[in-house]
Amino acid sequence: MSGLLVNGLTAGYGRRHILRDLSLPPLPSGSLVALVGANGVGKSTLLRALAGLQPASGHIELDGLDISRHGAAQRAGMIAYLPQTLPQGSSLLAYETVLAANRAVPSGLAPAELQRAIAELFAVLDLQSLAMRRLDELSGGQRQMVGLAQVLVRRPRLLLLDEPTSALDLRWQLKVLQTVRQITREQGAVALLAIHDINLALRFCDHLVMLGEEGLLAAGCPQQVLDSELLRRAYGIEGRVERCSQGFSLVLADRALPIPQRENPA
Repeated sequence: MSGLLVNGLTAGYGRRHILRDLSLPPLPSGSLVALVGANGVGKSTLLRALAGLQPASGHIELDGLDISRHGAAQRAGMIAYLPQTLPQGSSLLAYETVLAANRAVPSGLAPAELQRAIAELFAVLDLQSLAMRRLDELSGGQRQMVGLAQVLVRRPRLLLLDEPTSALDLRWQLKVLQTVRQITREQGAVALLAIHDINLALRFCDHLVMLGEEGLLAAGCPQQVLDSELLRRAYGIEGRVERCSQGFSLVLADRALPIPQRENPA
C-alpha cells in the first residue's frame, strides 16, 4: 500500500506509556491528516515515535516499507519532522538555513536543482523578502516559516508537523495549510500535523485523528466523525458542529463542562 500504516504502537517515557497499542486506519498517499485532542494525550509523542525520535514498539509501514525497526537516521531519508520549538536565531541567512538542512539530510537533488527548488519554495511560501535576512533578525513567526521550508525542501514521503501554525497570524496560518495541502497532494506524500485550531483542521484536512486519555477516540473524514459527543469526550466542552455559508463544517464551543470528580477510595 502507498501511504502510512500504524498498528499496535506503544510509546512513552520510561515505564510511563503515553500511547498504548494505538492503531490508525490506513492513511493513503496525498493525505493531509489533522492530529487533534486535548493537551497531554500524546500528539507530539506520536509524531516523535513515527520519526524514530521516541522509543516505541509496534508496526509502522510507509509506502509498503516496514520502518518499525529503523532508527531516526535511517528514517530521515523518507520522513521530515518539524518540532514545536522555533529555529534558533543565528547569523545564518534564511536561504542558507534551508540549504544547510538539505545538506544535513540530503534530498538527492543536484546542486542546480536544489537551488531551483529552494527558490520555488520561497516563492510559494511568500518568503522571497526574507531569503537574504539573518535568522536573528526575524520574528518568531518568520522563523517558523523558515523551519517549514527546511522540511518541505527535502520532499519527504511522510511529513510530521507539530503545531506548525502556533506562532503565526491568521493569514500565515492559511498560507501554511494551503501550501502543505498542495505539496502533499502534488508529491503524493502523507502529512500529519498536530493542531489545536480544530476549525482550521476541518477546513483543510482530509482525515482527522482524535486522541484522548484512553487512546484513539475517532479517525476518519472530519465531517463524518466529529460531533457534539466527540467534542465532549475529547475536550470536556459543550459544543456544536455546524456549516458555514460556503458549506464547510465549523465548531462552535458553547461552554466548558465541569471536570468530573473522582471518588476517593474508602
